Amino acid sequence: MTLFRRYYLMISLVICIALVFTMGGMAKVVIKYAHINNPGMPAYDAALFFADKVKELSNGEIECEVFPSGQLGGEREMVESLMLGNIHISHPNIAVLTLNYPKITLYQMPFLFNDFYHTKRVAESEIGQELNADYEKATGLSMVIYYTESPRGLFNNKEPIFEPEQMKGKKIRIMESELYRDMFGDLGVGALPTPLSATEIYSGLATNLVEFADPPLDHYVTTKLYEVAKYFSLLDHVTGFKAVVMNKAWFNSLAKEHQDIIMEAFKQTEKFQNELSDAEQQKILDWATCNGVYVNFVDKCAFQKAMEPVYDKWTKKLGEEFVTKFIEKAQELADTE
Repeated sequence: MTLFRRYYLMISLVICIALVFTMGGMAKVVIKYAHINNPGMPAYDAALFFADKVKELSNGEIECEVFPSGQLGGEREMVESLMLGNIHISHPNIAVLTLNYPKITLYQMPFLFNDFYHTKRVAESEIGQELNADYEKATGLSMVIYYTESPRGLFNNKEPIFEPEQMKGKKIRIMESELYRDMFGDLGVGALPTPLSATEIYSGLATNLVEFADPPLDHYVTTKLYEVAKYFSLLDHVTGFKAVVMNKAWFNSLAKEHQDIIMEAFKQTEKFQNELSDAEQQKILDWATCNGVYVNFVDKCAFQKAMEPVYDKWTKKLGEEFVTKFIEKAQELADTE
């Protein structure tokens, strides 16, 4: 073999090795996606849909490990893990995000929004984008897309609730949220707010640690809360609005092509989840009423009046100018499609 031929073969080998590492040898991206939802809930199915979609769109270069049903803790712990980069994506209730950035509370103000799509229009408006950008700067977490969930109501095992006076002095399970404490405590309906994680609601009701809870109806059914609380009083005080949140530093560390794939998967997942949730809500309500759950409507006007002082406190706390602008935008977008 001539010297030239040996040299040629060596150069070819080097080029082949380089191609393997630059094209086929790129490190696989592994996403960790954790949440508290159980099988049968649209948000649970959406996380699996996202995992399948990123794998499909990336031809296997991106894998998503999903940890459902509170395997990695409650929603507060998941948000902390997100900020530390131990997990990459979650979809906690929006109220949990307020612990790290109080202005996000505006998405949960009682009776401000008509439904999920009204809330989403505000979140995607100029003032909503400003609020979300400020949240990202403060926490390093990006609110990417939004999930909807079934209506929230008051669950208990003693009687249907019609008036706020029926709750005075009684313990209600709340998320760890200052706003929820205000809505249901002395500033609002006069109950005794008791923070518990979503995974503790069943035992809390079963042992009379709390007398009421207000989770979404699909959570009530899938976690069998009807076994310990057969009355569901539809309050709909806050809309079913969950932000899918990701660690922005982790996302920025990815190759551009992987970022584009993830964002496309998010887009398709939001559409999938919203449509699935809309289709399931009436089915869930029908199931509940056919299986011994007593469903009633509360006097919503009475609850609105009881919670009016909450607005005074939070307007002062968050800044009158910004809160006024936000509420005006919500009112403006209330009836638009």
